[in-house]
Formats: sequence, structure tokens, C-alpha cells
Amino acid sequence: MKKSKRLSKIASLIENQERQAAEMVGEAQKVADERKARFNELESYRDEYIANFQSKVGGTLNVTQLNEYRTFTARLNSAVEQQGQLLKQSQAILEEKKRVWFEIRNKYQSIEKVAERSRDAEQLDESRQEQKETDARSRAPKSVY
Repeated sequence: MKKSKRLSKIASLIENQERQAAEMVGEAQKVADERKARFNELESYRDEYIANFQSKVGGTLNVTQLNEYRTFTARLNSAVEQQGQLLKQSQAILEEKKRVWFEIRNKYQSIEKVAERSRDAEQLDESRQEQKETDARSRAPKSVY
């Protein structure tokens, strides 16, 4: 088997790995986007709740209302914080998946370049061999029948 064929098979295997890594990047991106959207929704809801509550109350709160408000805003703040941690985690995973994909992509491109050079060299060798054979036939004595 020619070197270029062996390299092409290796490149094909690496290309499959690259495709899988790209799919994993896509999935990680989707998770990160969903978590970012959820984070933004929670943050917006919390801010809106606080603003609406303050405008409705106008400074007159009984102890029960104040405690309920504090409890609920604490839960909202906790939810926002937890979602922020999930977002950071998913972004870190996404960056790692991108790094792996990039490494595999570079490996594939390198192997593909080597395979291409090998094919070019083999084609050049074949052309030279054909030229030698053509030259040899042209110099050979011609038989007359």
C-alpha cells in the first residue's frame, strides 16, 4: 500500500474524530446558551420583582410582608447565584471541548497536508517512470515486419 493511501486512511479516521468533537462543541454551546438564557431570565425576574415590590409598597410594610419579601428575594438571589455557577461550569466545559476540537482539527489538517505531499511525490515519481519508459521505447530499435 502506498504511503499516501495509508496517510489518507489515518486522515479519514482523524476527520471522524474531528466531526465528533465538533458535535460535542455544538452540544456544549447549546447547554451554555440555555444556561445563559435561564440566568438572564432569573436575574431579570429578580430585578423586576424588587422594583415592582418597592413601587407597590410605598414604604408601608408590616412585619409579615417584610419577612416574606426578604425570604423570597433571598431565594431568588440564591437561584441566580446557582444558575451563575452552572453557567460558569458550562462555559468552562465549552472551552475545553473547543480546545480538544481545535487540537484534533490541527492534527487532521497536518496529516492531510502530509498525505497531499505524498500523493504529489508519488504522482511525480509515476510521471518520471512513464517518461523513462517512453524514452526507452523511443530509443529501442524498431523491428520491421
